[in-house]
Amino acid sequence: NRKVNFQGKSFVLNSTRGQILNFFLSLYEDTLRKNEQLARAQRELQYVNENLARLVNERTADLSQEVESRKKAEEESRERAQMLDRAQEAILVMDLDGVVRYSNRSAKNLYGWSEPEMKGRHISLLLFDDKRPFPIELMETLRRKGEWVGELHQVTMGGQDIKVMSSWTLVRDDQQRPRSILCINADRMDRRSVQGMILRS
Repeated sequence: NRKVNFQGKSFVLNSTRGQILNFFLSLYEDTLRKNEQLARAQRELQYVNENLARLVNERTADLSQEVESRKKAEEESRERAQMLDRAQEAILVMDLDGVVRYSNRSAKNLYGWSEPEMKGRHISLLLFDDKRPFPIELMETLRRKGEWVGELHQVTMGGQDIKVMSSWTLVRDDQQRPRSILCINADRMDRRSVQGMILRS
């Protein structure tokens, strides 16, 4: 038996010198193994942090580019809307069912309906009535040929009967799939507007 003093206390060891040596060797090996595991964990953490920083930077760059693209698209949309508002003709953009999605200032001047009042309503309920019904064959020709041009009898917000020279075009996306309907109407009483539309047609 051996007596050992440690931190002011006495301990009696019953082990042999070889057993004590083996114990300390095992303890040393265990410490080395844990240090190696800790170093590996630190390297993995560093790798994760570096890749995380790279991913964050890449995602931030992607988001910045997306924000810039959206800003540019919004600016272009505003510019187009301003250009359409300067047009003399009444311009309407509808979905494929004939529901109004956009109308310019000249449409308000011609029909009396503001854009918020026209938006979301079907064209047949806005500009046509029982006396001046919406021509169903117009939509059939539009779907078949992609365009329709002719004279229409329409009604204003106040119930006034008007004749318009009307041009309908099926707008397609990049894959040539129908996306929306562009309708341009010119009051038959406004000769300049009608002549301009005929020339463009």
